[in-house]
Amino acid sequence: MYLEKKQECIVYGMDIILTNYQDNIVQADAHHIPFTDETFDGVFAGEIIEHLENPAQFLREVERVLKRGGA
Repeated sequence: MYLEKKQECIVYGMDIILTNYQDNIVQADAHHIPFTDETFDGVFAGEIIEHLENPAQFLREVERVLKRGGA
């Protein structure tokens, strides 16, 4: 897939337990993502959903923090 670079991006990480404090890493529960509605253009959630107690709640949170047309 070809992605045209149109602007710089800021990447955030999130984990329930922080073991390595770095810039843009947030400690949070995936069921309650601590960002306002429509914050992100995209969300990548690798190897997480199978570990969640309530995957549907997580997906609602992802939908909430994604901007309209986000992926």
